[in-house]
Amino acid sequence: MKRLWVILLYGMGVTLAARSGAVRFDFESGDLQGWEVVEGAFGRLVSDRTKEHHGGAPYTKVGTFFLSTLESADGTRPDDRFEGVIESPVVVLESPEVTLRVGGGKGDGVYVALCTLDGREVAAARGANSQTLQAHSLSVPACVGQPVFFRVVDRAVGSWGHITLDHVSCQGRVDAQASARRFEARRREVARVGNTETVDRLRAGIRELGVGFPGRYPAAALLQRLDALDADGDAGALEAFAREALVRENPLLNPTPVLFVTRKQYRPDHHNTATLFVSCELNARSYDTEGAFKILDVGRGTVTTLFAPGPGVTMRDPDLDFAGERLVFAMRKGPQDDYHIYTMTVAGTDLRQLTSAQGVADVDPVWLPDGGILFSATREPKYCMCNRHIMCNLYRMEADGANIHQIGKSTLFEGHASVMPDGRILYDRWEYVDRNFGDAQG
Repeated sequence: MKRLWVILLYGMGVTLAARSGAVRFDFESGDLQGWEVVEGAFGRLVSDRTKEHHGGAPYTKVGTFFLSTLESADGTRPDDRFEGVIESPVVVLESPEVTLRVGGGKGDGVYVALCTLDGREVAAARGANSQTLQAHSLSVPACVGQPVFFRVVDRAVGSWGHITLDHVSCQGRVDAQASARRFEARRREVARVGNTETVDRLRAGIRELGVGFPGRYPAAALLQRLDALDADGDAGALEAFAREALVRENPLLNPTPVLFVTRKQYRPDHHNTATLFVSCELNARSYDTEGAFKILDVGRGTVTTLFAPGPGVTMRDPDLDFAGERLVFAMRKGPQDDYHIYTMTVAGTDLRQLTSAQGVADVDPVWLPDGGILFSATREPKYCMCNRHIMCNLYRMEADGANIHQIGKSTLFEGHASVMPDGRILYDRWEYVDRNFGDAQG
């Protein structure tokens, strides 16, 4: 999973009682109380959710807020795709006992650890594959009088790939200066690792472009500059250089404009729907998006809108004809409509609708060498065998939409076609394979 290196800095709101020496991270201030995300990225880390996601039982938290690596960015749904590490301020322990409440997964990749200042994990607690926040106690007599910190680790995705935490309590004091030094060291560590990965990948990309485009791509000069930037270690300068070396100087990108699609993110659904949300299907209400065609001019560094038909309208799957004159694409004009095939000029004019069957989705069109159009459609009624989602087969038609006929007959989905250099069609399909034996689908 691709990871985003994000550093979040929050004001410290740790509950302290100076006379008793109590330190409590309960997140009741509604923020991270001085904890920082030192690796990865998450949604809404500090949650006030009152009921469990599945079953609706009351959350076994203490107070209003708790820490969770499960919540989506808007806090409305669970999302087990997040990965990363969150660490606490430095605490000098005055007693060996630490109590905390932990829920979520019990796998090796999700846990809460108590660490010494050098990052060594000396004690840990996990969930029980349950949303219940269970009470844990850690005893670390060897750490009394020593600076320590807490680390929340989420290096898992999928079922129970998350951790929840609340009410971390111990006797001691927060060392603000040690915390600041340690977080700064962590930021430098992350930047150093990120820079190393960036430089290695940049160097490989520059060399590959140099081999592919000798005389057209200044690989030698760019590699010399990269060596100097690597020695300097400036992450911002490396990022700017990467855009120059791999985008603005790229012979694959800079000679001609690049067409791309912008749209509101599709709602999550089962993979077999292919985000069609056909108007007569049980998940039709999941259609909630709109978009536009835009043009990136790499040489000029500009983005312009080619075609933006308006609210609720979505375009997808554009393909350019072999003459470079017309685009073919699928467009849906709203929840009551379905995707149909259209063409227009590369200037965004002369819009023509080629298909219009009601209750049918036509998507993934591509131009064929003979001037025809290949596309996927739900025109032959069939359903995914484990639910009622409507599937597609391959069809072809003339450039004006005439003579539509089916050329694919598999029992489930056929789509995402492209034309190979020799004129053959490359596409994907999936169907059930030994369904009673296992979950493999090919």
